[in-house]
Amino acid sequence: MLVEARDFVQRRKIWRNFPDEDTHCIHFKSIEHKDCPLIKNKVRANTIISGYFIRTESTNPMVCHLSVIAQTDVAGKIPTWIVNKISQSAPNEWIRNLHIGCKMIKQRNKIKK
Repeated sequence: MLVEARDFVQRRKIWRNFPDEDTHCIHFKSIEHKDCPLIKNKVRANTIISGYFIRTESTNPMVCHLSVIAQTDVAGKIPTWIVNKISQSAPNEWIRNLHIGCKMIKQRNKIKK
């Protein structure tokens, strides 16, 4: 293998309507947790700061402005060409995952009503 497997242990916080009514912030940060010890044969990556800032621009039609920040130490040794290749596509995957998560929350909220 060229790259060892990685894992993350993160605390994630969501601030709704912060700093104002039309914005939401989602923040990720690595933490240590007693229930998540290091795993043999995996490198523990460190999320220094990561997150999304989402501002609603319009509700009809729904239009949002999304800003993404990410600073992560992936730790260990990874060939530069792999880092460059992944860093180009990773933000698109994050956005897809955020979209999936939003759909799941929307569906869960419909079921609760």
